[in-house]
Amino acid sequence: AAGSVVLFAQEIGRGRFSQAEHFIYLGLKILLGLALVVGGVYLLLPDQVLTLFRPRLGESSSVPFESVLEHGRVVLRYLAAWNLCIAFYYLFRQALRGAGDTRFFYFTAILIDAGVFMGGVFVILHLFGTNVGALWNYLVFYMVLACIIYFTRFRLGYWRTADRAHLEEAHLW
Repeated sequence: AAGSVVLFAQEIGRGRFSQAEHFIYLGLKILLGLALVVGGVYLLLPDQVLTLFRPRLGESSSVPFESVLEHGRVVLRYLAAWNLCIAFYYLFRQALRGAGDTRFFYFTAILIDAGVFMGGVFVILHLFGTNVGALWNYLVFYMVLACIIYFTRFRLGYWRTADRAHLEEAHLW
């Protein structure tokens, strides 16, 4: 994925925007494929994955392993969704940054990461305590929101602006 962003930036430097965009979508296919495989393992074989966390023979644990399995299955379902989202999030966020759309990148990073993510987690923890389901629901919501924002910005094509010096002044939203 990082390689596709590097190739994307190189093609922008050459003025070949269509080829640059191609590399991002190629990277997305690779990341989504990987996320689907890993997510499939999480969804189809959760007990086998969680067995990796079973105490070794002769070791004791203060938490019964059945409890680990029960809660772990739920967390693995959330992680399957999270992995799909992170493919979009990482790739399109880094593409915008690599293309020089830095004002939008940093503005949304502050707004989304600091405001929505950290503020939301703070509120969730204070409203629901350490409820894992409530927290993971919010985290997946945050990730979907961030994916929509970065993907939409990429699709709008402002990163294609030929005059890089004026990109930060134009099209903030």
